[in-house]
Amino acid sequence: MCLTCNLHNTKAEKDQIEKEYALHIANKCVAREAKNRDKEVSKKTETVVTACFDLQKILTTPQSEVALFYYKRKFKVYNFTTFDLGFAKGYCYAWDETIGKKGPNEISSALFDFINRKVAGGALEFRFYSDCCGGQNRNRIIFLMYIYAAKIININITHKFFEVGHSQSGGDSMHALIERRKKEPSCLCTTTVVYTDKVC
Repeated sequence: MCLTCNLHNTKAEKDQIEKEYALHIANKCVAREAKNRDKEVSKKTETVVTACFDLQKILTTPQSEVALFYYKRKFKVYNFTTFDLGFAKGYCYAWDETIGKKGPNEISSALFDFINRKVAGGALEFRFYSDCCGGQNRNRIIFLMYIYAAKIININITHKFFEVGHSQSGGDSMHALIERRKKEPSCLCTTTVVYTDKVC
C-alpha cells in the first residue's frame, strides 16, 4: 500500500471513529433524558414505577487489610440493588455463593420479588433501566420473567438500557456506601482454642 492510500485509510478511520463517538455520546444523552422523564412520571403517578438495577461487585468475607487474609479463600456474597427512582428508595437482595451465583436466574428472581412488592402497593407499570450486561440483564431468562409477570399479574413492563460505560444506576450510591462501610474498622473478635484428647 502506498503512502497516499495509507493516509486516506487513516483519515477514513478517524472519520469513522468520530462518527461512532458522536453516536455514543448522543445515545448516552438519549438514555439519560428518557430516565429523567420516566423518573418524573413515576413521582407524579403512583401506578408507574421507574427503577434502575445493578449487581454490585462481589463482596468477599472476611475483609481485612492484614496480609494473612489476602491468601485465604474468601466467601463470596452477591448484592443486587434495585433503586426506585420515584420514591428514591433502594432494595438490596443479597445472597452468598452457597445459595446461588450471579446469573440471570438469580437476577430475575430478585426482580420478580421487587415487582410483586410494588404491585402489592398498587403499581401497574414498570420502567426498568440497567446496563447492557448480557449475562445478567440482557438475556432471555430476564425477558421470559417479564412476559410471565406481565401475563400473570397483568402489568406493563418496559426495559431500557444505558449506553455502554454510562450507566447511572441509583443503586451506585448504595454500593459506594457499602464499600465505604466495609473499610471502616470493626471489631474482630478472637477466641482461644483449646485442643484436648477428650471426646465430648
